[in-house]
Amino acid sequence: RHIISGYGDGSFKPNATISRAEFIKIALGSTNCFDCETPTDPQRERFTPVNPFPDVFLPAWYYFCIWIAKELGMITGYGDGLYRPSQNISRAEATAVLLRQSEIPLIEMPEEFYQDVPDFAWYKDYVHTGVQVGLISQTNGFVLPDEKITRGEFAFMASSLLDIRECKDIDTDEDGLPDSWEQPNNLDALFAGDAGKDPDGDGYNNFTEFQA
Repeated sequence: RHIISGYGDGSFKPNATISRAEFIKIALGSTNCFDCETPTDPQRERFTPVNPFPDVFLPAWYYFCIWIAKELGMITGYGDGLYRPSQNISRAEATAVLLRQSEIPLIEMPEEFYQDVPDFAWYKDYVHTGVQVGLISQTNGFVLPDEKITRGEFAFMASSLLDIRECKDIDTDEDGLPDSWEQPNNLDALFAGDAGKDPDGDGYNNFTEFQA
């Protein structure tokens, strides 16, 4: 599905931890079905003038991925305003982002359900829902929510999410054009106003061309 890729030497390194920047690229691929590394012209024009976070700037490969994720409300920075793209991401954080972006209803966690998930933890319902829908697993009552996830584990999470929810049908801006069609056709999947435009001047607007 072109959501993940290997390294230059042909390896994938499944046991390596995943950074917050890498996570966002894969998350957008599995939830909205497009490659944020190749933004459209409208997105370049809109997101280039101002950095999304003080520590995220061009020419970083993940620059537009972070901007799009921020625009979608998938991510926020830390208290000091930074995003820390090179920092690793935990199992609980990854699960929460995927569930929020996929709009999967949360299942309330029963009291003292897991050995290592406190009843007061902010992520308890996210982790419990993740286990119930098959995004993450638990062993003998342990979920290890604070453990840093690996590239292999997140590939599994992305694949499991695609089994639950087909990203090709997602229409973020609700303009009748799915994100998976807007991005390859150089439109902005976050801006509904482009559905009625006719950029090639052939008498058919973008929505009509998509229907055809």
